[in-house]
Amino acid sequence: MMPDEELVSSANFAGQPQTIGELRAERSSSAADWSPRDVLVSMLRDIDSGKLKVSDLVIAYRVPVENRGHKTWVDCAVKDPMVALGLAGRAVHLFNRDLDGKARS
Repeated sequence: MMPDEELVSSANFAGQPQTIGELRAERSSSAADWSPRDVLVSMLRDIDSGKLKVSDLVIAYRVPVENRGHKTWVDCAVKDPMVALGLAGRAVHLFNRDLDGKARS
């Protein structure tokens, strides 16, 4: 393992305090109040503290591209591509539900 890899792999976010954006998003229940970093730090905190036992992960994100709008990327940590497709499909389903759990018309 390279020295830089050791630093990255030994990072533990379990004691990381909640960010202002995270607190704001909890209060408002709005994804618009999170920054991408807030979401990642929150998830890393929950994973490192043992609160979340994540077996598979799919992350979709977009980055601005000068003079071309945005480019979308997906990163995955899955053993089977079908699991990634299932997670993505489930995410679409969840996005299409209201906060009260009723399907949108």
